[in-house]
Formats: sequence, C-alpha cells, structure tokens
Amino acid sequence: MQYNAKTEIAAGLEGAMYGLSASLGPLILFTSVLGSVAVAAGFWAALMTGVIVATLPLLMRGHPTMICGSRAASLALYSGLVLQLCAPVQGVPLDADRLAVGLGAASLTLLAAGALVTVSGLLRLGNLFRMIPGPVGAGIANGTALIVLWVGVQQLVHSPWIATLDCAVMVAGYGGWLWLQALRPALGRIPSVLVALSLGAAAVWLTNSGSAHGQSLGLLDGWHWTGALVWPAAGGGEWRRLVALGVPGAATLALVITLESFTTATAMEMRFGMRIQHNREMVVLGLTNMASAVLGGVPASASTARSVPVWVGGGRGPLAAAACIAVTAAILVAFAPWLLGLPTGIMVGLLVIQAHVVSDPYSRAWLMRMLRTGRAMGSGDLGLRLIMTITMIGFFGNLIWASFAGIAISSLAVLRRVSRDMTASWAYLDRYRSRRLRSAAEEGLLRRQPRRVAVLRLSGHLFFGNSFRLGQLADEMDSDARAVVIEVSQIVDADESGMAALQRLVKSLIESGRAVVLAGLQAVHSAPLRASLDGLSGLSRQPDLDRALEACEDVVLMGATVIAESLMGKPAADNRLLEGLAPDDLTAVLMMTEPRTVAQRDWLFRRGDASDGVWLMEEGFVNVYADMDDASPRLAAFGPGQFVGEMSLVDGKPRSASVRAEVPVRALLLSAEALASLLEHRPDAAMKIMQNLARELSLRVRSTSALLA
Repeated sequence: MQYNAKTEIAAGLEGAMYGLSASLGPLILFTSVLGSVAVAAGFWAALMTGVIVATLPLLMRGHPTMICGSRAASLALYSGLVLQLCAPVQGVPLDADRLAVGLGAASLTLLAAGALVTVSGLLRLGNLFRMIPGPVGAGIANGTALIVLWVGVQQLVHSPWIATLDCAVMVAGYGGWLWLQALRPALGRIPSVLVALSLGAAAVWLTNSGSAHGQSLGLLDGWHWTGALVWPAAGGGEWRRLVALGVPGAATLALVITLESFTTATAMEMRFGMRIQHNREMVVLGLTNMASAVLGGVPASASTARSVPVWVGGGRGPLAAAACIAVTAAILVAFAPWLLGLPTGIMVGLLVIQAHVVSDPYSRAWLMRMLRTGRAMGSGDLGLRLIMTITMIGFFGNLIWASFAGIAISSLAVLRRVSRDMTASWAYLDRYRSRRLRSAAEEGLLRRQPRRVAVLRLSGHLFFGNSFRLGQLADEMDSDARAVVIEVSQIVDADESGMAALQRLVKSLIESGRAVVLAGLQAVHSAPLRASLDGLSGLSRQPDLDRALEACEDVVLMGATVIAESLMGKPAADNRLLEGLAPDDLTAVLMMTEPRTVAQRDWLFRRGDASDGVWLMEEGFVNVYADMDDASPRLAAFGPGQFVGEMSLVDGKPRSASVRAEVPVRALLLSAEALASLLEHRPDAAMKIMQNLARELSLRVRSTSALLA
C-alpha cells in the first residue's frame, strides 16, 4: 500500500500532541508518588518508554497503528509496586538507595510480566483475553483515575498557594477548551492538554513559582536508573518479601498491560474496521515490555491517546508511528531542562488532567446524567455495578487488589459466556423453517417429521474451553435426523483446538450418512476458521440459514441423503392459482397464458419493473429478494405448482421485489389483461382465481408471522 508521506508525518505530529500527557506520565507519577529523588528516574523512564521502547513494535513488524507508550493504569500500578518494594519507613523521605531497591525489584517484576504476556501470545490465548468484559478494564481505569486524583490533591495540600493557583489555571484551561471543542468541533485539532500546559507555563512565568525541587539535573542523568543496572539491588536482601509482592504483581501487571492494549485494539477495530492479529500483538507486546524492563522504562501498552489521533489524522503506515515517536523524542529533549525542574503546580495540574483522561467515558456520562436527573442507575445495569465495585476496591484497597478482583470477575464473566455457548443445543423444524413456500402435502410431511432436520447455531468464541462440548453434540442429536444445518456466521473467532473440534463434529456427521449443510461460512470473520471449514468435503454450503434449511427440507421431501437442486416439475394445470376451475375454464385460462423460460440465475423481473402479470411455475424454483444486491436477504422461495408476482393482479403497481431463477425455470405468464378478459367472458373462473389468490396471500402472511414469532 502506498502512503502519502506528508499526511503520515502530519498524523504522527497530531498523535504526539494528543499523547503528550501520557508520554510525561512516568515523570509525573514517579515524582508525585516517590518524591523528588525519583525525578531523574522518571524522566529516564519517560524517554525510554515513549521513544526507544515505542520503536520496538515497529521493528518487530507489529501493527503500525498500535503505537505503544505508557498508560495510566499500568503506570500507577507500577509506581505503587516500586513504592511497596522500596519498603519505605513512615515519615522518612525515600533515599536513592531505597529507590534502587524498589526500582530493581519492580523492573524484574515487569520483566516477568512481559514474559507472561509473550508466552500467552505464543499459546494463542489472545481470544481468551478478548472475552474479558469491558467493565473490568473500565473499573481498573476508574480506580487508577481516583488514585491519581488523590495523589494530586495530597500534593496540593502540602504545596504553597501559588502552586494551587497554577494548577487551577491549568485545570480551568483544560475544561474550558473541552467545552469550546464541544461548541466548535474544528478546535478539536488542538489538544486540550497542550492548551492546559501552555496556560500553566504562562502562570508559572507570571507567578515565578519555580521548581518543585532544588536539584540541577541533566538530560541523561537518569541513565544509572537503567533497569539492568539496578537489578543487583533488587529486594535489598529481603527476597521472601520480593517474591510475595512480585509474583502477584507480575501477574497483575501482565493482565493490566494486556487489557490496556486490547482496549485500544477494540477501539481501532470498532471505529475504523481494522483487523488486528491479537496473538501476534501479544507476543510483540510482551517482548516490548521485557525490553522496557531492561532499559529502565515502565510498562508499555498500545496507547489510545496516540493511536486514535494518528488514524483520524490520516496515518496508516509505520511512517506515521515513527513520526509520532520522533516528535515525542524532540519534545522531551528540547524541554528537558524545564521538565526536570517541573513546577509543583504544573505537575499537579497534569495529574488532575491525567485522571480525567484515563477515567472511563461511559462512567463519566452516567455520573453527569445522574447528577442532572437525580436518578440512580437502573437495577439491571450490571456492567456499571462491576465498574463501581472494581473502582472502589482500587481506591480504598490498592490496584493489585482491584486487578485481582478484576481477574476474578472476568473469570466468572468468561465462564458465564462460555457456559452459555456450551449450552448450545440442537433445534429442529418445529423451531426453524425456511422461507420456501411448500404445498399442503409437503407442509404436512415436514410438520409430521420435524426431527428429520437438525439445526445447530454456533456463536461467540471456539477455543479449548468449549472444544470438549462441541465433541459431545454429535451424540446428543436426535437419531431420526437425516439432514443437518450448522450455522457458523456468528462465530467470532476460534483457536486451533476449537477449529479441530468443529472439524471432528462435521466429519462425524458426514460419516453417519447424514446430509450436512454449512450455513454462513463466508460471513465468518476468522480467516483460519474459514479456510479449515472450506477444505472439508462431503457437505453442502449455503450463504445463510434460510437457504440451508430449504436444502435440508428438500432432502427430507425427496427421501434422499444427497442435496437435490430442484424438486419434480408440475404442469400448470395443477398450479395452486388454478385449483377448483372447471375443465373448460381451465383450458380457456391456459390458452390465455404465455410460455416463458428463464436461464439459471437470470431475473424473472426486478424491483421497480412494470408489472406484466403473474408467473405460474412448472419447473425449477425461484428466490424473492428485497433488491438485486447479492447481500440482500431472501424473502421467499417458490417452486413447481406455485405462483409469483401476484401483486400485479391486485394493485397494478411496479414490482416491489426482485425474483431470480436459481435453476432453469419453465413457467406460464398470466397477464392482467387476460384476467380482465376472463372477468368479462368467464366471471366464475375469474372469481375462483381471485379466491385462490386471496387464500394463498393469507397463507403467506400466516407463514411470515410464524417465522417472526
């Protein structure tokens, strides 16, 4: 694919501007949580994570629009881990030695978390992580936002009033610019964070607020906080304590990093229709975080703040991602002296803004609606209750507890979803019928033998968790079934065990001598699943459930175990429209008709055509579509002994649907003029035809109502 370099670079610039607060996150959180002793380490982590580490996914050929960076939830969790692993003494400021202990241990924890993510990707568990419900990620994000906000408030309490003024200017500017953007969407090209930073810098200059600490630091003074260099200090000799905190910390970090990245992936897929290989991205993500641990960075995950603006700005390739990273590097290097002496007001203002950015938009909208209307949430809003539960655990406990609660709730939600899929069972013709209109004898036969056709509708994810259940289904099907429909259009994706289980199910049904019809294969999103099912032989494939049901009904009616393309022909004299006519009237009507033949897949008539009469089917069958589009659903199907296009005899208006011959068709056309002649010369025959027409229309309405019930 060819990319426009100018557009790519402009999109990268936009992504860097919108992701600026996230890029500065390590410096802000380290300084706020760990104190001024961690300023150099925070800046080094921001430089490594936002620039060097973010480049690695591009080199590993990860998806170019999944731009990595630090994100608040994993960063806050990591900062908390560093603080706990430092074993700080109450009331005693953290010194460099204790910071080295905490950073070394946390870096090893991040290394282990990256390894866990990598192994999960290699084991192709990406589909399992995708099943973790959104409320878990939203709850962790909200808990993080509250913690970040609380840290900011504590900073303000212990800061001079001038810092509070600077912070207020920043927050007011941020909120005001968001309000202006809502009024004038064109202003959305200028990030609110950039406006807030500019106003905060102006306030600092006017108030002469000064630095948050008295150190004089250079651009590369943080190099000695490189992860591998501080590993020897990890644990400070307290290895039992390190393991006790590090093992759950690594598992939690791995979950949060993965959730953050999958949140971005889902946003890109839903908003822009992208297809992302989640297992591959997990491997890239895990290796990236292992490298970040070695270099002294912080957890890195796919950043929505970077990825979405780049795509909206027109960036489609690796050049846009590279431009975003390069601009971020230029900002960090150019403003290093100011960032290393970041004033307290600016730092706290960024914390407050970060809390807003990371919080869940759905939760914010619900909160505003509740304040505006005075109504609490509905009793059925389970998702919001999960969000609130995890948020409170994260705020009043800690993020590790919140994340473990998220894991537990996620597991229950996944098991519930899987169990729902595992309870998929066979249905029969007493529940599902095709839209094909049948004769009374055919309808009677199908009603008397509903168990002759078995229907299995699969949906969701097929993976190792429900592959055993798929294997049980063959034994649970009614032994009277002679034809089987397996609908696969609603399957989201499948891993190797799920695909193998589905193949075994299909093969066992074919080997049992039953006719098997696969419905909706082309609608399956998973290319590997499509390929695996497409390679099976001995079965029929239909585009949707309706036509698959029709094919299986034909098997029952023909008494065969192979799919018949058409039923036997019927002479026009036996057509339903002409039932009950006297012999001489029948002969007169047939003499007024015009013989027609239509080749396979040609149109009898199209929607909007002028009405030319009603078609009396003798051989072949036709499908009725709402339009001529191949994606248009089938409305009905007609075969020998039936008629189509009857509405022209009722209202004389243009055709309201399109009718196509699915096999070669032979029919007779009875025009409106012929019926008018009958009404004049043979009124009894014309009246009988109109009675038959009214009866068939009533039956079709009843059939449609039964399908919709």
